[in-house]
Amino acid sequence: MYFKKKIFKLSVFTKQFRKKVLVLLLIILPFTFFAQKGDTSFLCIQYKINHANNDPAYFPGADDLFNLEIGKNTSKYYSALRAHGDSLQEADIKSGELTIETAEIMNKKKNYYRNKSSVVIYNSYPKNYCTVRGMIVINAYQYKDTINIKWKLTSDTMHILGYNCNKASAVFRGRNYTAWFTPEIPIPLGPYKFFGLPGLVLKVNDSEGIYNWECVGLTKLNGLNKPITIEKNDKLIETSRLKYFQTAKSTYEMDYATLNASLGVKEVGDAEPVRRPKLKYRLIELE
Repeated sequence: MYFKKKIFKLSVFTKQFRKKVLVLLLIILPFTFFAQKGDTSFLCIQYKINHANNDPAYFPGADDLFNLEIGKNTSKYYSALRAHGDSLQEADIKSGELTIETAEIMNKKKNYYRNKSSVVIYNSYPKNYCTVRGMIVINAYQYKDTINIKWKLTSDTMHILGYNCNKASAVFRGRNYTAWFTPEIPIPLGPYKFFGLPGLVLKVNDSEGIYNWECVGLTKLNGLNKPITIEKNDKLIETSRLKYFQTAKSTYEMDYATLNASLGVKEVGDAEPVRRPKLKYRLIELE
């Protein structure tokens, strides 16, 4: 009789435990599924960035072409040219059948693409909470950022790619910017970190003419279901926004000898070390 009571109590306990586990799973699983599923882009905006006051003594100074892929709650901003260069490199590795002549041509192309921006910005909107990644020479960095730009709207208008645009201005981290956004596309996003306007930003420039973004194309991705995912990278160095820019500035302003020494690269033989003019790193964010 004693054992029967014990077995009965144990079975009741087991049923209660299973019920609690089932309830817990019903709570957790939707969140787990959502985290794994992620977001998919329905619109891709292309921006051309150029530097009106282009100066070879400054870095970065190269023109570039960026994609802004937009999903329901997430966006991804990255250099389309850099991404194309990475795909060329992956194709080379997979094929393994390049001739010397083809390799030289491809290497020049890849160097052209590699000189484009490595910055990738993942944004969760409308909160405008960003995850920013970027390469500094051979190291990959990541930092978190929250954007809160105090825009001033004006009555000025302009047409860009057939869209009616309104003008806005703001001071953002030490630079004065003018932006043109279209209420016809009510998405509070734009190139780089220019978020928070009541419409998609199609054009931005700073008062010194150093940074200029302009939309050159919009593509609807209906039915393509291109995922917006943050790729896993175990070698990422977590840092802060200010430390990231400080590291970039101090690294890129080194001469080659100092840079190689900091990376542990040794000169080979009696050959003269490669020299370059000392560059000035142009900070997009001054504060």
